[in-house]
Amino acid sequence: MTINSSGRPAPRPAFRKAEQDGFQLRYLSDGVDYPALLADFRQGRIEFTLLNARPCQETYLVKYGGRAYVIKRDFAFKPPVKKRRFWDLLAGTPFTRQMRETWRAIGRGCRIVPEIYLVAEKIAGYRLCADSYLILQFIEGRTCTVGAADTRWLAGLAATVAKLHTWGLASGAPHAGNLVEADEGWKMIDVSSKGPIIITQAHDLLDMKRKLNLEVPTCSWPLKFVSALVQAKYRLHLWRRKHIKPGGLPR
Repeated sequence: MTINSSGRPAPRPAFRKAEQDGFQLRYLSDGVDYPALLADFRQGRIEFTLLNARPCQETYLVKYGGRAYVIKRDFAFKPPVKKRRFWDLLAGTPFTRQMRETWRAIGRGCRIVPEIYLVAEKIAGYRLCADSYLILQFIEGRTCTVGAADTRWLAGLAATVAKLHTWGLASGAPHAGNLVEADEGWKMIDVSSKGPIIITQAHDLLDMKRKLNLEVPTCSWPLKFVSALVQAKYRLHLWRRKHIKPGGLPR
């Protein structure tokens, strides 16, 4: 995709829509058969390496057509209703939002996140997703073991999260394990769209301060305001845990 040197948004790439085994697909039209890649992966016809596994989420590395791709599966969106359901109903399913927001940022010149090639979502109700897949660009580079980040990695993490927020994106899990040092600089390999972006950005700031003692510079007054509200809510949560019993009575 070509970025205009003038700084204007570049034309959006062409996307196609399809259906596959109950999944609604939206994928980049660049000559690669991404639906076939997904089908081969789901049916066990290609080898893979498990990169990460968490409750309701798995991440794999696969090779297809001489290229490496990352496939992320998220199957957490099931009834009963969760807190983010209202936002999903209002703004659309998370992976579709992530694809839209990522390519919008890339079109403006962002080069610190992986490209997204395919989103596959199985809709259980209006804009409610029961199962989903994401095919992403694999970014080669040096990684850091979670919990073993040195001063240079922590500084790189703070700078990268700040840039991510500038491009209108959010991490959702700002730690060194999601940071890659590529030949062209630091890159964040995982971003989140599970909720309003500005609230997720505010939680990025809180998590980095609380867990890593890192201050992330921001010039956005709306983000500063929302961040202050999120921090106040967190302090209230700590106070309630300290002074109020689970049944609602003072300790």
